[in-house]
Parts: sequence; structure tokens; C-alpha cells
Amino acid sequence: MSSEEIRNFLQEVNDSDEIQQYLQTVSAEMYSILEIMSLHEVFDEENKLQEFDVKPRLCMLTQPRKLCKYHSSMNFLMKMGTTQNSSDAGSVLNSDVEIVFLRGNLRERCSLFMNLLCVDKKCNIMRWLMEKVQCIVATQEAQRHMKPLCADQHLDVFWRAYFRLPKKECCFGELPAIFNLKQLNVFMHALCICTSGTCVSSDVIVKKDIRKTLCKIINCPRKNTRQPRPHGKQNECALETRFAVPPLSCREIGLHQNPVKGCSSTKAFAENEDSYLPWLTGRMTWQVQQDSFFAEDAAKHNEAVVAGPSGHTHTLLTYMRIFNKFDLQKWTLICMVWLVGADHHSLFEVLTTASRHGIPYMSHQNSLEFARELLLKVKEKSLHITSE
Repeated sequence: MSSEEIRNFLQEVNDSDEIQQYLQTVSAEMYSILEIMSLHEVFDEENKLQEFDVKPRLCMLTQPRKLCKYHSSMNFLMKMGTTQNSSDAGSVLNSDVEIVFLRGNLRERCSLFMNLLCVDKKCNIMRWLMEKVQCIVATQEAQRHMKPLCADQHLDVFWRAYFRLPKKECCFGELPAIFNLKQLNVFMHALCICTSGTCVSSDVIVKKDIRKTLCKIINCPRKNTRQPRPHGKQNECALETRFAVPPLSCREIGLHQNPVKGCSSTKAFAENEDSYLPWLTGRMTWQVQQDSFFAEDAAKHNEAVVAGPSGHTHTLLTYMRIFNKFDLQKWTLICMVWLVGADHHSLFEVLTTASRHGIPYMSHQNSLEFARELLLKVKEKSLHITSE
């Protein structure tokens, strides 16, 4: 596990207002996406009923059924946010996912973002975004000079009031404000599934290995840098509970006690400071190949290695670029807390990957000193914005 000095730094990053406020913003936007997707599930089902009935009014969904459909969709999407597996750091019970959106710790939220956007094998959210956002942009372009309120806006105003959701201009219209459309176009071009003005069917998109393809946009080589750790030696590298940063939440502790049903009694687990976490960490899973260029470069500069260049950092920094409020410096710091704090990677490994995305880090620089300077820059930038 990392040194006490590094853990203290990670805790400082975790406790900073700049990082916590940023995570809160991203969580709110992600939750908003799930809301929008669920609202459109209701609208789409109603439209289908109207198409196949000569008397549309007779087949309109009743209000209770619409409400049920909305909550059913939300529950389905929420469940994708966690594996409910106690060996996964940051995993929680299905019933706790909504709480994680509201006030989860950094590790829980990063796990949530990864599961929703990247881990889901059917790529439900990314498929939906690639289909809908392109259609939205095309529709808005065609209606740019039209004054009347679009049908989606009428529906949205009514149903947000009915479901008691926050008022927003338009469930379609708010999506372009959340996302970086240029970056989304880069993604779609990389997947070879989009041309200007063309909407793509979900059947085409789901056949693509979206995560693997998108992570090739920025080259981040990791081959021949690590090898699996022998299964019999994995437990020797287990992480002690007291070394986790941030500290475990009551939701994580509850899942560790019973990954299926949960448990109201977590006192024994919480009080045993010398207990080992059930997480399958990067250190337990991998060992760096000492004859690799990566390992030799780290040794040359006296840097610690755990599991090789960080693939999770690469994935998160790739996917989060679709958000308009993407901040590379903040996300790099977040990855440090998330991955180094759970003993998946070292600071050097996270920064080595982040450098491929634009962080000006060189291997000869001390990773901890560089990380401290990065946090200082984020805080100074925040003060500058506040003063303006």
C-alpha cells in the first residue's frame, strides 16, 4: 500500500471543496440523463400505442401506468450503476445507488460512472446518447427559426410536473447543454457508425465493442507491462481497511457484510481496524513485469509501481470528455484518489496514463510533488473564477 504521506495527500484531495463540488455537478448531470431516458421510455411507448390504434385516445397510457413505466425505467438504469459485488471497490447495494448520486463518496461515484457508461455490456446509455443527441441536433437545426413550442417541450413540462421532477426547458433540449457534441461526433466517427445528419440504429451500435474502440482514440499502450499474479499469492497483497482512502461508507460496509441482502449490523466490521477488505485490488490481480520499459523507467526515477499504466484512468478520461464541463486536471486528481486510495495503482501509474491525455507530466518528475502542484493549480483556478 502507498505511504502515509501519499494517503494524507489523497485525503486532502478527497476533502477539497473543488473536487467535491465537481463530483456533485457530474452526479447531477448523470442523474439527469437517467431521468431523460426514463421520460422518453414513457413517451415512446405511448407513441407506439397511438400508431397501432385507430382511436388513439382509447389506447393512451393511463397516468398510473405512465408513472409505473417511468419508475421501472429508472430502477433498471439505477441497477446498472453497481455490480453488488463486494470484491469491487465502491460497489453498493441496488437500493443505495440513488443515495450515491446524492451524497456518495468519491470511490462510490467513480464506480457508478464506470458501471453506467463503460462496463455495461449492452452500452445502453452510450447507445441512447449516440442515437438521440444526433437526432436532437438535426431537429434543432431544422427548427431553429420556428417559434412554436415543440411537442417534446409540451410533454416534458406536463410530465415533469406530474412526476414532481425539477422544471427544465426540454428533456430533449437540455441534452446538448450537458454534452460536448464535437467530442460525441469524434466518438461516433471512431465507431464508423455516423455520417452528418444520419441517425444510427441501436442494433448497429450494440454490435461494436464501444469501450475498446473509443479507448483507441488516444494511444495508451499497456501491453507487456504486467502479468497476472499467481492466485495463491493474491491474498498476501490484500488491502487493510484502515488504509482505504476515502474511508468506507456505511453502504460499502453493509455490502461487505452481506452482498445480497445487506446487513443492519456492521459494528464488528467497522471496529476491526486490522481487517482486510474483500476488494480484488490491482495489486492483488497483477504484478508488473520487471524487465519492461515501464518498470525500468519507474525504477530509474524511484517511483512505485502496482499494476502497470492505469487502464481505468484511461477509460474514465476518455469517456468523461463527452461532458461539456469535463476538467482534465480535476478528473486526474479524482482518479488518483479512486485508484491509488483503493490500491489499484500508484500515483506514477495514474499520471503516466493521464499524460497521454494532456497532463504535462514527465517520468523524471516526482509523482507526489507533481500531484500536489496539480491540486494547487485547481484550487488557484477556483479562487480566480470566484473572484471574477
